[in-house]
Amino acid sequence: QTVLVVGQGPIGLLLLQIARWAGASVIGSDTLDDRLQMSLKLGAVAALDARRDVVGEVRGLTDGRGADVVLLAAVGRAAFAQAVEAARPAGTIVVFAATAPGETVEVDLGAQNPQEKDILFSYSSSAELQDLSARLVFERQIDVRSLVTHRFPLEQAGLAVATAARPAPGVLKVVVEMNRG
Repeated sequence: QTVLVVGQGPIGLLLLQIARWAGASVIGSDTLDDRLQMSLKLGAVAALDARRDVVGEVRGLTDGRGADVVLLAAVGRAAFAQAVEAARPAGTIVVFAATAPGETVEVDLGAQNPQEKDILFSYSSSAELQDLSARLVFERQIDVRSLVTHRFPLEQAGLAVATAARPAPGVLKVVVEMNRG
C-alpha cells in the first residue's frame, strides 16, 4: 500500500514510521524543508512540499492512482483538501490532526460520493495498542530520539512552551528536563 502522511511534525513523523513498520510505501508532505528532510531520513520514499501540487505528485508516484491511505497530521482546510484529493477512489483518509471545536471544512459531496472514499477520525490509540506502541519504541523500531530537537531545564519551562507552541523550522519535540541546570 501507498500511504501519504500530510504533515511531518512529531505526530506525522511517528505515523510515517508506523506505516513503514506495517509494510507501506510512505510519502510525506509538509511546508517546512527541515521536516521534509527528516521524513526522508526516517524512511519516506518521497517528501513533497505541501505548497506545490502534492496531489499531482502523489498520482505521479502511484501510476495515476493516488494514495491508498492518507494520514492527516496537519490542521487546516488546505491540508484536509489535500488529503481528500490525494486519496485514490475507495481510499481511506484518517484525520489524526489536533482540531478545535468550531473548525470546519467543506466537502463537495457530489464529487466525493462516486469516489467512495472513507473519512475516519481518530484522536489517540486504544488501550489495546499500548503494549505494541511501547515495544516499538523500546525495541527501537520507531525512532523517537530524532524527534526531540530542544531540551530545556525546568527553570526555562516558559521558553520551552513558547518554542513548542508554533511550528517553526528546526522545532519538532520540546522536552523540559527536571534535573538539567
